Amino acid sequence: MSGDPAAVADTTEAALALYRTMALIRRFEEKAGQLYGLGLIGGFCHLSIGQEAVSAGLGAAARPGDTRLAGRRGHGHMLAAGIPPEALMAELLGRETGLCGGRAGSLHVVSPAHGYHSGHGLIGAQIPLAAGLALAHRSREDAGVTFAVFGDRAADQGRLDESLALAVRLALPVVYVLETNRESAEAAATRARVAARAELHGIPSREVDGMDARAVAAAAEKAAERARRGRGPSLIAARTYRYRGHAMGDTDRARSRDEQRRVRARHDPLDLLREALIGDGAAEAAQLRAIETEARDRVAAAAEAARAAPEAGAAVTAARTGAPV
Repeated sequence: MSGDPAAVADTTEAALALYRTMALIRRFEEKAGQLYGLGLIGGFCHLSIGQEAVSAGLGAAARPGDTRLAGRRGHGHMLAAGIPPEALMAELLGRETGLCGGRAGSLHVVSPAHGYHSGHGLIGAQIPLAAGLALAHRSREDAGVTFAVFGDRAADQGRLDESLALAVRLALPVVYVLETNRESAEAAATRARVAARAELHGIPSREVDGMDARAVAAAAEKAAERARRGRGPSLIAARTYRYRGHAMGDTDRARSRDEQRRVRARHDPLDLLREALIGDGAAEAAQLRAIETEARDRVAAAAEAARAAPEAGAAVTAARTGAPV
């Protein structure tokens, strides 16, 4: 990847790659929601529909060998890291062909081969672990960077301040990414509060439009290159809007239907990039429709293959769903 922060965002090839990743994430999450509704996904299932630009943007800035962590809402980050949707879908359905043999479900998928070190059920648990992964990169001198994504509810955990203090003291190569997930004064205050705390530690912060994949990619590349040069951690605060509640089955009282329709109509991440590509003459509408069709077909095939695959052992399935053995 080029050291030029704009390189991951401004070329036609890079923009199309962002669009391809976002389309795959959107179709995957939609299908996961359908399968959960059919009772085929047990346990918790946290979807990231509306937040695809952050996952895709961070994925574009990452290099082979980098590491990343997420909280409970990790499917998009897994796919952006290169985890095949076939293996991930089978994992969600608790099948032996899943990435972790059907044992991880939605929440605890891990794939060191892809640099993905699991989602975490405890709020903010991934934040201190990111410092450890970043320290490993520095000790190995492999030029690797750790991306740690966390949400609003993790922003006021004491472990965040402790991790920021350690990261800056040891100049660790880590990029912290805060995702706030709705339009509100409270979300704006959270971004401002976390940015102020980072800057008190001497950590530079930047707020970005988390619905704009190219903006996220450019900010992430800049922060990652700073870390690769040994200059320590950075914070990115991304403004996003998630279209679903906290988890499948939750009633989302924070977002009215009118508000959701308004945001989707004017600020959907796929629509924004599609309109920009067509408007710039970088892509034809038919080309982008073909990308969307490819993503939809691949996810549909992944779901069918997962449903046909053998289930994980009874004890494993019971542990995932909370059912008695």
